[in-house]
Amino acid sequence: MDTTLYVGLSHQMAMRRNMDILANNIANMNTTAFKKENVVFQEYLVQMDKTDTPAARTVSYVYDAALMRDFSEGDFKATGNPLDLALSGQTFFQVAKADGTVNYTRNGHFRISENGELVTSGGNPVLDDAGNPIVFFPEDQKIDVASDGTISTNARGIIGKLGIVTFDDLSALQKDGSSMYSSEQDPVAPESYTVLQGMTEGSNVQPIVEMTNMMNFARRYESVAKILEEQQNLQSKANNRLAKVE
Repeated sequence: MDTTLYVGLSHQMAMRRNMDILANNIANMNTTAFKKENVVFQEYLVQMDKTDTPAARTVSYVYDAALMRDFSEGDFKATGNPLDLALSGQTFFQVAKADGTVNYTRNGHFRISENGELVTSGGNPVLDDAGNPIVFFPEDQKIDVASDGTISTNARGIIGKLGIVTFDDLSALQKDGSSMYSSEQDPVAPESYTVLQGMTEGSNVQPIVEMTNMMNFARRYESVAKILEEQQNLQSKANNRLAKVE
């Protein structure tokens, strides 16, 4: 396989990867607090010392070097449910996993479990600012959450405060399923944030933009495929002619 085909295939692989990411963004455009993703491409240069053509001595390939996540806010939607919470800024709720580790999420569609704990839709306990689960009693019929995350009820007054955190490097966050993230770096206290009760954050995906990008990449993919097909046809013809000459 010659250099032209290698270069073309590297571009096709990169574009296919990008289309997969775009498709995932579109599929999650209605997922609560979903953050759209983008592929970062880099050029990879290879020196072709054996060629006699100066212009062809450096060949440029492309590869997807990283996946970047856009943590800008999605639109806020009023639900009227006092257990639905949304966060302003690039901040996160802390959530306990079954293995004792802590995950982070912006999906504030919460509920109260059978044992009275405030949990995510997947059943993971939401943690307060001391790292403990938030527990409600049967008499806590009216729940209020202040803008700073302080939780109070009609029966007991202030019962705790949500553990809201952020990170110095958001790019280090890794997806851990169910709208949650994990990180090896320590979280830090945010300088400012606002908790919005009775609201959820929508996805920050813009469907029209993503679909337009998808169509553009699909056209580019097809164009490269045609170029590779033409190159293969030329090689086949050249081989056939050489066979006849011999």
